[in-house]
Amino acid sequence: MDKQTLREKCIRMRSEISRREQKDKRIFSAVTAFAAPYEKIFVYVSFGCEADTHKLIAAWKDIGKTVYVPFTTPQKEMHAVLPVEPVDLSATDKRGNVPSETSRFFDGQAELVIVPLLGFDSDCHRLGYGAGCYDRYFAAYPQGIKTGIAYEEQYCPFPHEQTDLPLDIIITPNRVIRRKP
Repeated sequence: MDKQTLREKCIRMRSEISRREQKDKRIFSAVTAFAAPYEKIFVYVSFGCEADTHKLIAAWKDIGKTVYVPFTTPQKEMHAVLPVEPVDLSATDKRGNVPSETSRFFDGQAELVIVPLLGFDSDCHRLGYGAGCYDRYFAAYPQGIKTGIAYEEQYCPFPHEQTDLPLDIIITPNRVIRRKP
């Protein structure tokens, strides 16, 4: 199956996941515990049927962590930015960008990077949306802990390409998968 067909299948499957609120609570708990030692966190802003990050962002901001969100340009270049306060995670443009201070791109190394995914495998490879934004970001900023959050139902083996950079960790409601060295 080609990757685009697999992406479409994963989107349909993810939209049908049941007990999402319970699963998001377990993800929240696991990710919060994992992220405790990190101060600079770059995290995607969830939409649709993605694993929820809105509560994570609010909780981290409440305890004083520096939280960056993605800002993607029309040229599909992704940058880490500080969202404009007060943060309204539901106010996004057509590329999913929240109101941000775009003149202040961070473009440094966040300690923890949390990325969206459509599917994942046991080697911590992620099936993304296909634009390559996160792969290019990881190539430019390789030192942060690359973390995916997902539902167990998103597990799906798939072929990898040389440009597909694996994550370090994937956190689901039931387990933490670490990439094997």
